[in-house]
Amino acid sequence: MTKPRYLTKSRFKLGCECPSKLYFTSNPLYGSTQTDDSFLAALAEGGFQIGELAKLYNPGGIEIETLEHTEAEALTKHQLDKDRVVIYEAALRVRNLFVRVDILRKDQNRVDLVEVKAKSFDSSESNLFWNNKNKGLVSRWEPYLLDIAFQTYVARLAYPEWEISPYLMLADKNAKSTVEGLNQRFGIENINGQVRAVVSESARSADLGAPILKEIDVSAEVNFIHREWEAYGKSFEELVEWLANAYASETMLKVGVAARCKSCEFRIDDNLKKQGLRSGFEKCWTSQMKVSGEDFKRPFVFDIWKYRLSDRKIHEGVYFMDEIDPEEFGDTDVGSNGLESWQRQALQVRKVRDKDPSLYIDSEGLLADFSRWIYPLHFIDFETSQVAIPFGSGRRPYEQVAFQFSHHRLFSDGRIEHSTEYLDLTRGKFPSFDFVRALKTALSDDRGTIFRYSPHENVVLCQIHEQLQVSQEPDRLELCRWIESVSTKKDAWKGQRTMVDLLDVVLNRYYNPATNGSNSLKSLLPAVLESSKYLRQKYSQPLYGSTGGILSRNFRDWRWIQEDSNGKVLDPYKLLGDGEIANGGAAMTAYARTQFENISDDSVARISKSLLKYCELDTFAMVLVYEHLADEIGWWKT
Repeated sequence: MTKPRYLTKSRFKLGCECPSKLYFTSNPLYGSTQTDDSFLAALAEGGFQIGELAKLYNPGGIEIETLEHTEAEALTKHQLDKDRVVIYEAALRVRNLFVRVDILRKDQNRVDLVEVKAKSFDSSESNLFWNNKNKGLVSRWEPYLLDIAFQTYVARLAYPEWEISPYLMLADKNAKSTVEGLNQRFGIENINGQVRAVVSESARSADLGAPILKEIDVSAEVNFIHREWEAYGKSFEELVEWLANAYASETMLKVGVAARCKSCEFRIDDNLKKQGLRSGFEKCWTSQMKVSGEDFKRPFVFDIWKYRLSDRKIHEGVYFMDEIDPEEFGDTDVGSNGLESWQRQALQVRKVRDKDPSLYIDSEGLLADFSRWIYPLHFIDFETSQVAIPFGSGRRPYEQVAFQFSHHRLFSDGRIEHSTEYLDLTRGKFPSFDFVRALKTALSDDRGTIFRYSPHENVVLCQIHEQLQVSQEPDRLELCRWIESVSTKKDAWKGQRTMVDLLDVVLNRYYNPATNGSNSLKSLLPAVLESSKYLRQKYSQPLYGSTGGILSRNFRDWRWIQEDSNGKVLDPYKLLGDGEIANGGAAMTAYARTQFENISDDSVARISKSLLKYCELDTFAMVLVYEHLADEIGWWKT
């Protein structure tokens, strides 16, 4: 018997993003880059715990635990025979439409549908979901409103006699927890890949304090979606039926291509293709456009850095970067401040058109920058999280939590050392204040220039500054003054030793075609190592973490330059052993595991080791970029 193919709320959401994706999402022939993303996001963002807290705010409910559709539907119908009931994960179905409602409250024929989201909102903001004077929905909230609108639509079809009110339950970032250790009452259990939140008996029996989750009536927004909202030339009702029928019949819907294709999860790399998986991205393009084979090796127009005209170009039949005239971007004369955004775009396009792999380097500008920097140079990187349920009394949902930093120093004689690091995985502890104390100590021995890569470190320090101001920490004023000295906050302060953003230096003075337009450190580092003879020669030797070499806290006799069988430099981030920590999102997930999952001391130790190596590489990657630029402009010879 063929298993029914229901349009669920997750499938509906995917279809709203792009109807073509419905064809690929459950087809095992097609690979995806987001296999585990939903789980990891829920773990890192606290989705499991938020869901359980929401149930405690709606006590006495019956949980529909089974994952089997027919059984879940039958159990739900049985409970709905009652005049009054609260149901968790209620299953509602009409034809091939199927939804699970986070919380359903029934009182006679009056029914509330509550969708719980691990997202924060500002309760002081009016017209939260509306823009343009209530003429449309705010884009970042639209997916969540479509979710509850779909549930409401199915419920009204299934039970037309009901008076249904839809709600979103969100974390109020203005609310403060009034109890200590609230988040430690909600653990995580992972058994054979099945993850669920585990609520302690103290959470069930004790006072939860002032609510940190708030329900928002979204009846007006849902009614707007049902009556006026359109997508792909269809009304909401037409869209639902169109998507449901296509999914049930395994029909690929063709809606053209657009800039959104850039981030398609079915745009897989060669590694997944070697596993026998197909590219849904390529299937879409070949079936709708005159694109095939070798064309997919050409950069697309939406691969241009920060390019806002991709949809217009695609509509005009211009799909590839090498079809664009660089002169379209305007003035290409570079000023003293370096490349403007359109000049960087023009440069990227010109390099592609001319098949020119050479580097662009503003030597004069870089020499001016380098001459302003004071040795020893400090390179820092933070790992942070935003915990959904606060650590203690007075803390807010999704406050910034800084739990790790790494710090390299580079001296005027070229000597490099991994000077200090900080990592606090203490369960249930709010670490940010000890974090900034340790950072202050690490950076206070001299007046050397401090480097970060991207605005993240500056943002985090400003947020800790706000946390300190309302704290009872005895040294809060001293710590706030120090933060002000090394950071910048618009219309408030700019420290005399404010951090230099190495990303800005790269954006203004340097372009490496091997990055394919990406400026993330993860993309820049392999490109730099591939391009630099100086770095390849120096770091092909095991001098990192060796006696007489570069001091390291987590590596021994390490060679950062390792090559594959074709002589191509391997990505250093892929050389970190078990690969448990591969990016900032993985670091957040690892931190969440140490806080909420009942894992062994050995597992915590492994996570700690991986985090320390990963963060150390982040700051050393900045050192490598600096060394590369210094070599290219001959700084060592000046």
